[in-house]
Amino acid sequence: MRGCRITLAESNLNFNREEHWFLSSEGSDIHQTKYSAGAGYTAYAFAGNEIQKRSYPNSYGGQWQNKGYELIEELKLVENGRRIAEEAVALHHAEQCPEGKFDIILDSSQLGLQIHESIGHPIELDRVLGMEANFAGTSFLTLDKLRTLRYGSEMVNVIADARQEHGPGLGTFGFDDEGVPHNARQSLRMTVHGYLSSRETAHTIGETRSEVRCAPKDGTGCR
Repeated sequence: MRGCRITLAESNLNFNREEHWFLSSEGSDIHQTKYSAGAGYTAYAFAGNEIQKRSYPNSYGGQWQNKGYELIEELKLVENGRRIAEEAVALHHAEQCPEGKFDIILDSSQLGLQIHESIGHPIELDRVLGMEANFAGTSFLTLDKLRTLRYGSEMVNVIADARQEHGPGLGTFGFDDEGVPHNARQSLRMTVHGYLSSRETAHTIGETRSEVRCAPKDGTGCR
């Protein structure tokens, strides 16, 4: 990064192994082992009273998946270091984004965050029922909007899928925290088709079992 005028660089490398046991009075005796890895770095450039930064492969702790060291090799961290440093410096000379209505392309990390905030949180049934009002807020997707509120175009189709064959995301599991097996349910196709529920709340929408309920390590709901 010589000559890039990077003032501060931060990096992290994490490997976790989690052992889960679940036993219940209904006869459940479930043991799950989950491996996860995460890595990333951020370059900061200070100029005057302004700070600019660039992160790779994304911000907020980098990229995490249910993998081992193979994830680190896939990320090509060393190969992208110089580019990230140069981009952080270049931001000090970049023009302001134009104002107006434009077509945009979201990369995967921003798209994931958009789905998390715009769809993931609102379809949490405990929020819809007001059970989270004092902790995390409520939801505008009240029960009367189920299968009636138009939420997206015909091109939008969102499925909450916690199955291991779906991919190595952190929301993947064999059984959730209530001992319910993973499942895949369509949550949104133009209109809201379902909620993220628990065994306690599923009956309020006529379900006989809970829908996908994710429990990621940061406690922010389904991803």
